Amino acid sequence: MSPQLIKRLSDVDGIIGVKESSGDLIQLQKIKQIKDPSFKIFMEGTRIIYLQLF
Repeated sequence: MSPQLIKRLSDVDGIIGVKESSGDLIQLQKIKQIKDPSFKIFMEGTRIIYLQLF
């Protein structure tokens, strides 16, 4: 999903987060910059570096 789509989803009542599995650190950083702070990004098999992003 694009960062813009995730931003739109973060503004919808009732959606608390999404699963992000691309592994693209640049995209994850963009998502972090534009998403609502309470919106969760769930990642499976994450590396320690992801923890610093969120």
